[in-house]
Amino acid sequence: MVEATLPAGMLSPSHTHRSVEIIYVLSGTCEHEVNGKLYRLTPGMTGIVRPGDHVRHIVPKSGAAKVLIIWAPASGRRSFETYTAWRSLRSSQ
Repeated sequence: MVEATLPAGMLSPSHTHRSVEIIYVLSGTCEHEVNGKLYRLTPGMTGIVRPGDHVRHIVPKSGAAKVLIIWAPASGRRSFETYTAWRSLRSSQ
């Protein structure tokens, strides 16, 4: 499980997981596109992604989103850490 603040304007590349991914929005707005269908999540809402689903996470430019992300089994954390490291490296260039 990860608590993360996703920055305004964030757009993750399309990806899949081998586990279930549950996203719970604490504050702000987070959109996620699952298999081509866009869902807008606001505080208190939950998004679920099944293994093999194609997903992109999108945060509107209007503000950051604070979320809890749970993977079951816990295999997605490494993907999240890899993505945030890539994003940090990219923004510093």
